[in-house]
Amino acid sequence: MFRDSELIKGIHFFDHVTNSSSQLLLPLCIVGHARELLINKLSKQHWYAIHSNKNQSVPKYIGLLQSAGIIFTAQTVFMKKLTILILLFIPLVFWAQMDSLRMNTFISRMETYDKMWLTACFMKNGEIVYQQSSGYIDYAEKRKANVYSQYRIGSISKTFTAVMVLQLMEEGKLKSDSRLSQFYPSLPNSQEITMMHLLKHRSGLHNFTANPGYPAIMEKPISDEALIALFEKDASDFKPGSKMEYSNTNYVLLSMIIEKVTKSTYQKELIKRICAKAGLADTRVGTPIDPSYNQALSYDFNGKWVLASQTDPSIPKGAGAIVSTAKDLCLFVSALMHGKLMKKESLEMMRTLEDGMGCGIFELPFYDRKALGHNGSIDGFRSMMAYFPDDSVSFCVLSNAVNDKLNTAVLGLLKLYYGKPFDIPTYEQATRSPEVMRAYAGKYRNEKVGMFIEIKKDNDQLFAQAEGQAMIPLTKISAETYEFKAAGIVIEFMKEGNGDIPAFILKQNGVELSFLKQ
Repeated sequence: MFRDSELIKGIHFFDHVTNSSSQLLLPLCIVGHARELLINKLSKQHWYAIHSNKNQSVPKYIGLLQSAGIIFTAQTVFMKKLTILILLFIPLVFWAQMDSLRMNTFISRMETYDKMWLTACFMKNGEIVYQQSSGYIDYAEKRKANVYSQYRIGSISKTFTAVMVLQLMEEGKLKSDSRLSQFYPSLPNSQEITMMHLLKHRSGLHNFTANPGYPAIMEKPISDEALIALFEKDASDFKPGSKMEYSNTNYVLLSMIIEKVTKSTYQKELIKRICAKAGLADTRVGTPIDPSYNQALSYDFNGKWVLASQTDPSIPKGAGAIVSTAKDLCLFVSALMHGKLMKKESLEMMRTLEDGMGCGIFELPFYDRKALGHNGSIDGFRSMMAYFPDDSVSFCVLSNAVNDKLNTAVLGLLKLYYGKPFDIPTYEQATRSPEVMRAYAGKYRNEKVGMFIEIKKDNDQLFAQAEGQAMIPLTKISAETYEFKAAGIVIEFMKEGNGDIPAFILKQNGVELSFLKQ
């Protein structure tokens, strides 16, 4: 993997570079879409050679282009002859119904009120019609996000893994009914579990990331052998093929099987089988996050944005270890649905749903439209990628800081794109007097579960903190009702006639618990 030469950083400015034919110094101004022109001029052979670090002339061109101050990935710099690029500032052709100004306002307002930072991209017929970013990739150093910033995409990685497995089936290196026992015979029910069971989450293998001990291991590198040892300890949750139940274990195993079958690394197969074919410039397996390379850190909100944990990529592997950009994911899902990555029969197999799940893909309804895609969640990152077949529209939203549900941003942007009614939230909270706010503060206990929750006041903001857990901010939604929307928590305070607050009811996922003030 490239570390030093893979990404060149800088800012846009005028510079001089040598023209290889005339040896004259020519002015080079490369901004905005000029980067796309360079990428598009590359042949797939050059792209793959550079990304594989096999082209020894790359440093020469990196040296020439580094001073131009554009964020370049290695695949964008193979050119034997440089000419002056004259840029014409021509407006993008927008989808007729799209309200781009209100989309910008919505994204900006979510950042202003500490609800979400994100990068969004919409494409129609493979052409970008909207891109926007907000927030920071490194809050401490005040590094702003941009449309080329890389985010961890979590479970959207599964769609990439599914594509590679189906490609191997086309090549006869795997079959849909190949058994897990062929690769990992020690795992529960391995003789009965097929590749299709793994692809569609029908294996019955327990989801190892749901285990209580998972947080203790998630930030440390781990070997494949150690992962298999972990999987061996968990009994099956159900008989293979009998139902669908989402499990990260399935796709970790599929990524290992890809490596066994190809005798190559997941990273190399990702580049060769998908990135080179779909023209993905900024997609790869993640490494420890380095914001100086335009990679986003992620954040949780605790009254302020605080750095989130960082899962080591060796753990989620093909279930969640890929990093990408919103643009790359739009290109990927568009190329996939247009048959550029696999045969028609394989694509149909991928899109065939059982209990709502295809192969690394599922259906996303939006009014009278239906999209196909996947979402993702890892550490403080949230992501959504989908494609509307009837409109040839692909869209992606990537976030590294969420103090609301990602679905709020996704639905809002889709409504604004398709011209549906949508009132941009104001996010303004009604202020309460200090005396009223103090009445809520105190420790509350539920005897049945033996849990304390403390309600705290800081200026005009209420917080809740359960024993041994992080403090969360509460947003007022009605007279005595507050919520923490990101986790679906609603707290309804019980108020007496004298203004005292003796208790509250906590509601989450259909469960209601009463907490009495101590």
